[in-house]
Amino acid sequence: MEKFASEPQRRMSQFLDAARIAYKKSESGFSLEGGKTLSESGGDFSFCPDGKFSGRNGGWAAVLRCPSCGTMFFASSAGECCPSCDFDRCEVYAFGTEGIPGWLGRSRESLVDMDALRARVSSLPPTDGMAEKVMSVAAMLSGIPRESALTKEKAAALSALSKAYPNMKEVLSYLRAALVRTKLRRSRAISFRPVLLVGGPGCGKSSFARELGIIVSGKDPLRVDLGNDVASFTLAGNDMSWRKSKCGLVLESMFGTAGEGPLRNPVVILDELDKMPESGTHEAEGVFYSILERETASRFRDNYFGVPVDASGINYIATANDVSSIPRPILSRFRVFDVRDYTEKEFIENVIPSFYGRWLGMEGIDRSRVPKVLSVEVRKLIFSESGTDTRKLPAALDRVLEKTGREDKSSGEFVAFFSKTELERGWRAFAGFESLPDEPFEITPPTPSSPADA
Repeated sequence: MEKFASEPQRRMSQFLDAARIAYKKSESGFSLEGGKTLSESGGDFSFCPDGKFSGRNGGWAAVLRCPSCGTMFFASSAGECCPSCDFDRCEVYAFGTEGIPGWLGRSRESLVDMDALRARVSSLPPTDGMAEKVMSVAAMLSGIPRESALTKEKAAALSALSKAYPNMKEVLSYLRAALVRTKLRRSRAISFRPVLLVGGPGCGKSSFARELGIIVSGKDPLRVDLGNDVASFTLAGNDMSWRKSKCGLVLESMFGTAGEGPLRNPVVILDELDKMPESGTHEAEGVFYSILERETASRFRDNYFGVPVDASGINYIATANDVSSIPRPILSRFRVFDVRDYTEKEFIENVIPSFYGRWLGMEGIDRSRVPKVLSVEVRKLIFSESGTDTRKLPAALDRVLEKTGREDKSSGEFVAFFSKTELERGWRAFAGFESLPDEPFEITPPTPSSPADA
């Protein structure tokens, strides 16, 4: 029995034999026809234990099959001719990013229809680089898909949103019901029907959608500003023959990162759905009919990529000020929630403290020189500058910082957001607390010395 340096080498030899690709066994791997090498450590082509392979320096690679004579061979370009009969329209048998079919004894799960991808690459002209463009998108969608699953930490974070957004209780109640269904799924992947938040400007719907997206997918969600005259190709890509064409945001939301497969269930925010243009050459409305229904989304076809992709796991959160201009067929695909404005009490007690904590992080503020919990006095001062409009909070905080900021005489440090009472009692005592002390801060004066002590 022939001995191999590793199990992956043994598996690769089995594939080369089955594919009738001529080779000679070498110390690090295999020598192929035409002076090319195939090994675990590099060369013209290198392969991994999971069956994936790549070209030199991690470049594009595939196994091509000649439809004329049946020859199979490794190639670093979709336009390579058959080494046996010189046929120039060879078909793709296996993509390096997906690996050798059956390498681990089972078919690989994929978001991409691999048969359609092979046909698409094989049908493109071999010399204009289009096949490589398709493969660059396929590489970002290749590999076993990841899923953002329900965890105790995420459940706790979702519950905490109710404190920061007291006007979103109905939305959060619906999401909790969706999470109960998640507990019955084998993968526990987070999934919910498309949600539409309808409310006036400044009610917090956009910031809520972003925070929810971060909790669900673990990253900043992809946001589509529909009020900015978005065309259909922004979502679904444009034809590859167009200048500066590229794939759309639907596929981009699922793209994998270095060392990780694509994300099956990201969050996409469709901001200002009611501002979507009513008519035009490239209406985005038609795209929604295919992406908002799971059955059609499972075979979504981006105009640039041109291959069916399972996009049914994407979670959509849309926002709007009014639903009257939204076409009824689109509106029916959402679970619609009316979001009321905050009351003054909610804004002072919930919204300002929550935003303040995030603002400190965004601005890189040294927390040792500001209060971790804003006093009621300062919160009311911020409210006087912003009202109940969340969009005005950044500017309101800047103005209050200017009003309350001062240099501490004893240390020379610049401090801000402390109330007059906190400054009088010693601001350092309030800078390091998660919450205000239960007992009032008091300074006991020294006891006068008696004549006997003198």
